[in-house]
Amino acid sequence: MKNNTEVAEFILLGLTNDPKLQILLFIMFTLIYLITLFGNMGMIVLILLDSHLHTPMYFFLSNLSLVDFGYSTAVTPKVMAGLLMGDKVISYNACAAQMFFFGALATVENFLLASMAYDRYTAVCKPLHYTTTMTTRVCACLAIGSYIYGFLNASIHIRNTFSLSFCKSNLIHHFFCDVPAVMALSCSDRHCLWFSTLMDNRTEVTQFILLGLTSDPELQIPLFIVFTLIYLITLVGNLGIIVLILLDSRLHTPMYFFLSNLSLVDLCYSTAVTPKVMAGLLIRDKVISYNACAAQMFFFAAFATVESYLLASMAYDRYAAVCKPLHYTTTMTTGVCACLAIGSYTCGFLNASIHTGDTFRLSFCMSNVIHHFFCDVPAVMVLSCSDRRVSELVLVYVVSFNSFFALMVILISYIFIFITILKMHSSTGYQKAFSTCASHLSAVSIFYGTLIFMYLQPSSSHSMDTDKMASVFYTMVIPMLNPVVYSLRNKENHRASCDMQITSMKNNTEVKGFVLLGLTNNTELQVPLFLMFTLIYLVTLIGNLGMIVLILFDSRLHIPMYFFLSNLSLVDFCYSSTITPKVMAGLLIGDKVISYNACAAQMFFFVLFATVDSYLLASMAYDRYAAVCKPLHYTTTMTTSVCARLAIGSYVFAFLTAAIDIGDTFYLSFCMSNVVRHFFCDIPAVMTLACSDKDTNELILVLISSFNIFFAVLVILISYMFIFITVLKIQSGEGYQKALSTCASHLVAVSIFYGTVIIMYVQPSSSHSMDTDKIASVFYTMVIPMLNPVVYSLRNKEVKNAIKKVVERAKYSLGLVF
Repeated sequence: MKNNTEVAEFILLGLTNDPKLQILLFIMFTLIYLITLFGNMGMIVLILLDSHLHTPMYFFLSNLSLVDFGYSTAVTPKVMAGLLMGDKVISYNACAAQMFFFGALATVENFLLASMAYDRYTAVCKPLHYTTTMTTRVCACLAIGSYIYGFLNASIHIRNTFSLSFCKSNLIHHFFCDVPAVMALSCSDRHCLWFSTLMDNRTEVTQFILLGLTSDPELQIPLFIVFTLIYLITLVGNLGIIVLILLDSRLHTPMYFFLSNLSLVDLCYSTAVTPKVMAGLLIRDKVISYNACAAQMFFFAAFATVESYLLASMAYDRYAAVCKPLHYTTTMTTGVCACLAIGSYTCGFLNASIHTGDTFRLSFCMSNVIHHFFCDVPAVMVLSCSDRRVSELVLVYVVSFNSFFALMVILISYIFIFITILKMHSSTGYQKAFSTCASHLSAVSIFYGTLIFMYLQPSSSHSMDTDKMASVFYTMVIPMLNPVVYSLRNKENHRASCDMQITSMKNNTEVKGFVLLGLTNNTELQVPLFLMFTLIYLVTLIGNLGMIVLILFDSRLHIPMYFFLSNLSLVDFCYSSTITPKVMAGLLIGDKVISYNACAAQMFFFVLFATVDSYLLASMAYDRYAAVCKPLHYTTTMTTSVCARLAIGSYVFAFLTAAIDIGDTFYLSFCMSNVVRHFFCDIPAVMTLACSDKDTNELILVLISSFNIFFAVLVILISYMFIFITVLKIQSGEGYQKALSTCASHLVAVSIFYGTVIIMYVQPSSSHSMDTDKIASVFYTMVIPMLNPVVYSLRNKEVKNAIKKVVERAKYSLGLVF
C-alpha cells in the first residue's frame, strides 16, 4: 500500500465550502452519528442480554447493527472534523484504511441482508423445519461467509485502486475516500486495471504452442479416437448421474447431493482441457492464444480445487453417516450441505484466481512452446524470463495447503470411521459401513495420488513427459472413472438407474404403441397427399444430397459458409427422413401404428436434428457477420478450428436437448388413449396422452425450447444488427448489393424456420390447436428441408456457377458438347 509517487496525502473537498452551512451540517451529522451509535450499540446489547432474542433473526440483526456502526464510523468522524475544524487533509495510508473498512463492511451488510432474507424464507415457507434448517452452525457459516466475502472484496478494491500511480492532482471531489473518486486522480491507465496488472504480458508473446502428447502422426489418430471415447463416456456418465439424482427422489440425500456436484465438476474440468487436446490431435491446431491459455488454466484450477474440497465434504458426510447415524439428519442438514458446497466453489475459484494471477503477472520473452497438452501452471511458468521463485513458492504453498487441508479432513474422518467399524460386532453392519465408503475411497485415492505426484515437487525435479502421463489421468481418466465407480459401487445408484430405464423408456401400463391419426381421414385426399409428399421428399433428398456432393467436390466452395451449408443440408435430409417415410406409409397403406420405442426414437432424432438446424443457422449468421463487418479479418476469425467447434457445439447441444426432452416425455405414464392426434410423435401431441401430472414436464419443455430458440435468435439478431449498420455505412452501390445478397439466402431460411418453430413451441399447452400445429409441422418437417437447397442454389452465385460447371462436365462426358 505504499505510494510510489510524490503524493503522500489527499485533500477531501467535502460536501460544501460555504462556512454558513458547515456548522449546520456538523450539528446534523453529529446528531445522526449519535443516533447511529446509541441505536446500533443498544440493539446489540439488548440482543445479548435478552435470551428471548437468541434466535437466528436477531443473531443476524445484531451483526447488521455492528456492521452499520462500523462502516458509519469509518466515514462520519472524518466528515465531522472537516466541517468543524476544516481538517480536510487525509494521509495516503489513512485514505486506504478508510476505503478498506468502508468497502468491507458495506459488502458484509449486503450479504447479511441476503442471509436474513433466506432466514425469513425458511421461517415463512418451512416453519416446521425452521429449527433444523437454521441451526447455530448454519447461521455461523452464513455470518462468517459474509465477513469473508466482505473483507476479500475490500482487499481486491484496495489493491486494485492503490496499485495505480498518482502524479496529478490530490484533490478528491468527495467527502471520503470512495473508490471512483480516488481512481479519477490516477495518471495510470485504469480502464482494465486488473488485467493490466495481473494478466498483461508486456512482451511480444501473444500466443502459445502446445506440444501435446506426441508428435508421431501414426499415434495421433488412435489417441484422438481414445480421447473421444473417454470424453463421450465422461459426458454421458456425469450428465447421466446428475439427471439420475435429480429425477429420483430416493437419491435426494446429502451423499448424492455432493455426488451430483462432483459429476458437474468432473464434466467441467474435463471440458476445459479435452476438446483442445482432441483438436490438436485431429486438425493439428496446437496454437492457443494468451487469454485462452489463461482462461483454460483458471477453469481447470478452479474445478480441480472444487473437486478436492467436495471429496473432503463427502468424507465428512460419510463420517456423520457411519459414526453418528442417529444424528445424521440433524448434522447434515440442507443448510450445512449448501454451505459445504458453496465453500468448495468459493475456495476453488479463489485458488484459481491466485494461480492465474501469480502465473500471468510474469513476463514471457523466451520460447512460447509449452511442453504439455494444456496450459498447466508449472508448464507455463518455466517459459517465463522473470524471476519465478516467488511464484513457484506460492504455487507449492497454496497447492500444499489445499491438498493437505482436504486430505486432513478425509484422513481424520476415515480414522473415526475405521474406529467405529472395528467396534461393530455385526458382520452385516461391518459390511454396510465399509461398502458405503468404498466408492469415495477409490475416488480419493486416484485423485490425490496423481495430484500430489504432479504438484508437490520443486520445478527442478519436474519431468514434463512423466507429468503428461499423470495429467492424462486427472484431466481425462478420473472424470470418466468417477461416475463408473459410484454407479458400480452404490446399490442406490444402480437401483435408481434400473428404475429410470424402466420408468423413462417403458410404459408400466398396457400401452405398447401409439396410433398416429395423420393429416386426414379423408380417403380421397390420401393418395394426392401421398404423391405430393413423395415429390417433396424426392426434391429434399436430391436437393440436399446434391448440395453436399457439390460442396465436397468443388474446391471453390471449401469455405466456412458452405461448410455450414453442407451440415445444414445433411441435417435437413436427416430430420425430414425421420418423419416423411412414416407419413407416406400411413397415407399409402394406412399403417398408422407406431411402437412405443419407435415413437421415442422418432421424437429423439427429430428434436436432435431440428435443434442442430437452429444452432447451425445461428453459426451461419455469425459467419455472415464476420464476412460483412470484418472482411479483412475473416480468414483469421472463421478458421477451420472455429468452424469445427461451432458445428460440434451445435450437435452436442442438440444431443443434450433431445435427451432431456425424450426423458422428460417418456418419464410420464400413459394409461389413457394411445391415439396421437398428429402425423408424427411430436412432444406436445404425445404429452397430452399422459395420465401423470405433466405440469412440470410441460414447463421444462417450454423453458428448454425457449432457451434454444431465443439464444439462437439472439445471436442471429445481434449479427444482423451489426451487418445492417455496416451495410448502411457502405457508400458503393456495388458493395451495398454484394453485402446484402450474401445474407439474403440465410435470412430467408431463418425466417421460414423460426416462424414455424415459434408458432409451434413457444406457447402454453392450453393454447395449442392440433390442426393448426399439423399445418405448421408440415412446413418445418417436410417443406423447409426441401426449400433450403432451392433457396441457397437460386440466391448464391457460387452455387449456380458450381452447378453450371457440373452440368458442363456431364455434357462433355456424355459427348453432348461439340
